[in-house]
Amino acid sequence: MSFARSFNSKPGTDQGPPIEVLKLASDGAAAKLTPDEAASLIGKLRPFIEAYREHEEFAVNCALLVEKLRDRVGMLEFWSSIHVRFPTSLIAVKLMMRWFRRLGQFDEGLQRLYQVCPAAKTDPDQAEIAFFGLIELKATSELDALMESAFANIADARNLRLRYAKFLLEHDRVGEARKVIEGLGETDNLGSAARALVEKIRHFGQRTPGAILDRDTLITRIVALAGRNPRPIPGRDLGGVVLFTGQLGAGGAERQMTRIATELHARHVLGIPVGGRVLRQPVQVCVRHASAHRSADFFLPTLREGGVKTTILADVRDPTVEGLGTISAELLGLMAQMPEDLRLQCRKLVPYFTQNQIDVAYLWQDGGVLAAAIAALIARVPRIAASFRGLPPNLRPELMRPEMPALFRALARLPQVVISTNSRTTARAYEDWLGLARGSIQVVYNACPDICADGDPQDELYWSGVVEQSPRCTKTVLGVFRFDPVKRPKLWAEVAARYCLDHPDTRFVVLGSGFEMDECRNLVAAHGIKDQIFFAGMRRNVGFYMHRADILLHLARMEGLPNVVIEAQLAGRAVLATPAGGTGEVIRDGETGVLLSSAEGVTSEEILAALARILENPATLARMGRAARECSATRFKVDAVLDETIKLFCHKA
Repeated sequence: MSFARSFNSKPGTDQGPPIEVLKLASDGAAAKLTPDEAASLIGKLRPFIEAYREHEEFAVNCALLVEKLRDRVGMLEFWSSIHVRFPTSLIAVKLMMRWFRRLGQFDEGLQRLYQVCPAAKTDPDQAEIAFFGLIELKATSELDALMESAFANIADARNLRLRYAKFLLEHDRVGEARKVIEGLGETDNLGSAARALVEKIRHFGQRTPGAILDRDTLITRIVALAGRNPRPIPGRDLGGVVLFTGQLGAGGAERQMTRIATELHARHVLGIPVGGRVLRQPVQVCVRHASAHRSADFFLPTLREGGVKTTILADVRDPTVEGLGTISAELLGLMAQMPEDLRLQCRKLVPYFTQNQIDVAYLWQDGGVLAAAIAALIARVPRIAASFRGLPPNLRPELMRPEMPALFRALARLPQVVISTNSRTTARAYEDWLGLARGSIQVVYNACPDICADGDPQDELYWSGVVEQSPRCTKTVLGVFRFDPVKRPKLWAEVAARYCLDHPDTRFVVLGSGFEMDECRNLVAAHGIKDQIFFAGMRRNVGFYMHRADILLHLARMEGLPNVVIEAQLAGRAVLATPAGGTGEVIRDGETGVLLSSAEGVTSEEILAALARILENPATLARMGRAARECSATRFKVDAVLDETIKLFCHKA
């Protein structure tokens, strides 16, 4: 982020740079550049940055080049500083809100936007800024409420009406878009683009077979039509099984899906029945994308090493509508009202499901269910298992798509669909959100193999260095997490630093990476700690470190069912953790570890006190470790979870 620091150095002039420099920055900001190409262009522009940092067009275009570096560290603060310098820049507001959303700070972003636009309900300029800011936050309900107030209070809101109507059309809310354009009155004096939009909305309504439906009715009707005639499974055994998700980044859900896919496929290859049933065909994986530059391919080598055929949907040519097979004119007409991205997924996935003779479509995470469920129904897949891995989108609004509630409720009514989560806590949260009866959603816990204590030469070398640098330390506290706000890395680092100041016999080692890692390093350095806290980065052999630690410290604010807590218990290690999500289903409080009082309001003082009580009592620590291994030995074993997975596939509604 050295370029970002250039924006915060001595003041420059607001006079424009040479025209060729301004054009270079403008063209680069508008182009599709790789991170390396963006860095190269920034290098060419660097001599002009400080001199012309007060020139809004040039500075904002250069800031957009920084965005193309795809560096997550400090980007929210960066765009906030750009907005402070150029408060009327719509681009700065949009990117600032985008980073609030990316960091999962929805409420904070909403609060900041309302500070930026306090008169959005009555002032047309502020209403426009708030409009784009709410879209970036994906705050759909807040946007709808704002538009209703703005149309009532702003005398000339024609431009705002057009923007909102376009948004509604793009999000498959055609009926609402038509109502919005009705408020435009006379349209003959509109510009050509505005008239084209109005005609498109009107024409869309005329050419689509049947009536224009509201979004929820549309989704419900499509699911009912597409799901009324599933293909039967011949015999007791299972044919094609595919696991579908969005991408293969280094997340817990992606790791778990990869594990299930490779283990099921291995049993197919060996001819070993699972849950009393034989898998007649190879197990496959399908993902929407696996872009290396987005680190969305982390588990792709593991799947390939396991012999699992993996289809990347982004690489599949977009077929024509004929690829959907023989479906009714009514269903085709309804699908024409779906959002374009969902129609594209259907066009690609229906032929995939059909040609591969898929008997079970195992759809992972909310986005995966949204992308693939309708396609699986159209392809007459006999069994569809929807697997949700974290708390529902109503509690994580940054993940919400407006189609999700109606789709998930409609799927729950179909006999060929079974919905599962990986914890009872998550199951209850989804049942409450979707209005389903208790027990409607099945629970299949995460699978964890035996936790191997072996490491590779790099692990051995690194650990030797840790021991050499902390010779007085006889106790080790381990952390394994992504450095993003949901996992609370800065609180973890603060607790580690404060504990080390009073306990020179204890070291802290953390595995993982992420955009808050540098901030955590700086926090530790500010406390003057040098040889007790170690940031190991990404490590594949987590068990090597588990077996060398005394306790796992896990301070997540939000969780599904944390793999790392299960792994620590299987390794015979006590865990001190917040009760986030399903954590309390893994840890038996006071027996295999200690649960803190709250996932949201936990304080460093409470954590420090609990950590000291455990570490200063070796007998308690040893007793908890033994109990942890015994209690976890059967619930999370791979074979047991695979059997439960097959039972899920064959579950009768």
